[in-house]
Amino acid sequence: MNLTKRTTKRTKQTGTTTGTKQTTEPTTNRRMYTEGTFLRSVSVSTFLMLSTVFTVMGLVLAQSAAAGPISCLDPQTCGWSVSVDGSVVMSGSYQIAENGDLSLPNAINVVGADYSIDITNIGGNVDPEIVFGVGATNSSGGFKSFAFAFNVPLLGLSGLVDTEAALATTLTAPSTGPGLNLVPTSGTGFIVDSQDIRFSPFSSVDKGVDIGGPLFDPAGGLATVTNELVQSQINLVGPYDVMTVIVAFALDSNGGVGLSGRVTQTPVPEPGTAMLLGLGLAVLATRRARRS
Repeated sequence: MNLTKRTTKRTKQTGTTTGTKQTTEPTTNRRMYTEGTFLRSVSVSTFLMLSTVFTVMGLVLAQSAAAGPISCLDPQTCGWSVSVDGSVVMSGSYQIAENGDLSLPNAINVVGADYSIDITNIGGNVDPEIVFGVGATNSSGGFKSFAFAFNVPLLGLSGLVDTEAALATTLTAPSTGPGLNLVPTSGTGFIVDSQDIRFSPFSSVDKGVDIGGPLFDPAGGLATVTNELVQSQINLVGPYDVMTVIVAFALDSNGGVGLSGRVTQTPVPEPGTAMLLGLGLAVLATRRARRS
């Protein structure tokens, strides 16, 4: 097993309202000269190069997307589970479309004697994103622990991977009293822990984007809201089989919490593939220049 973290960036916003972050990537166009009878030979080369480019793009997309409907019956490899105070109270599977998109047929709600839990949203794609929305309340008179586990197959992911996690947390204390505490209970010290797992031989790799720390909301009826974003890069010596995200925390009594987030990992194109795609863009720029 080999894990290399190249870059890690963390941002956090705290307040009474949520914020958004937008990122734009610059595009570069290269213009190549064409002149005289050379255009005819370029046309042949253009056709051959574009054919190669689109073939490679098709292979890359085919490897990173689902090849058809996916059997999703085992929550350990392709599903979700919810635990309260260390005991599993409910589990299930996703609906997975032919393109690999995840969906939850119906919102999940479990009500116990002194707690309630919700899964309001599950989304993303089997390769390589999990999107979640969960919530919990506690009326036990003391701390109670909750854990939500989400697993999706990775279709043999390996190599250099860009990783990113985002988390929005809304913690609401009662109008009177000492306030409300939210405490991570995973071994990493964060609320959201995400790993990639290989079954044979077994190994697990942390993606370097664990997110969500302790939070306190004072009494008074105004919720405490945080928005966090973490980015990193890892090297998977794989292939790896399953991507797992665990949302685990302890919640003080007489309050509630809602958490929504996502964990995404994107394979970094190999240099040869990136170069080929760059040549294809250059050829397209040449054809546009000819027409203008």
